Amino acid sequence: MLVHDRARSGCRVPIDRSHAALLLGRFLETAKPGSTWYGSVRDAEMHPVLSAALARRHLQDIVVIPLEIGERSIDTLELYFTEKVRHYQQAVLSTLAETLSRTWQNRARGLFTDTLLKAVAAQVPVTAGAPILSADNPARLSRAEYRVCLLLSHGHSPERMRSELGIKESTLRSHLSNLYAKTGARNLAELTFQLVSDLPFDLAGGPGGRLA
Repeated sequence: MLVHDRARSGCRVPIDRSHAALLLGRFLETAKPGSTWYGSVRDAEMHPVLSAALARRHLQDIVVIPLEIGERSIDTLELYFTEKVRHYQQAVLSTLAETLSRTWQNRARGLFTDTLLKAVAAQVPVTAGAPILSADNPARLSRAEYRVCLLLSHGHSPERMRSELGIKESTLRSHLSNLYAKTGARNLAELTFQLVSDLPFDLAGGPGGRLA
């Protein structure tokens, strides 16, 4: 989950991927669910890729709250700020973090994904030069296809996607086949790369205008 007040920051570059791994590094898989990690409160310097991502969006700080550490996936809540988080804000976040983690772990599986996708399901003009998972939806993905791409971009395996979405293997194969046709990807690896890269999607030739 990514939370960013774009109206306040004036940023036109959406946050469309997780930066938790860049902030927590080797501690990501062992972090305590419900703990709080701050970009501005670190002994070491911030990862240069993360630092550049924040600067590009006119942001000053990031807070990551691990919600659930599973065998195949790690769920985190990421909050982005236009100013460095102050002490009273840290106190509030530390108080809420454990409750957020507990609530997340007790959620009904699949409902959050469905709710998230409904928020971006409205039809928008098709625009070239935007990432595949951006609100512009340059590849003309259906709601079901967008759902598959969203989970795939977060590292979910086909088995995990079928479980999360409650669909059959044949249905997933059909979605992937449509996605390959729309994005120009030749296989799951290429599709995943397109989803997690910063390359813009060109309507005429797929990512960066490259014909697959």
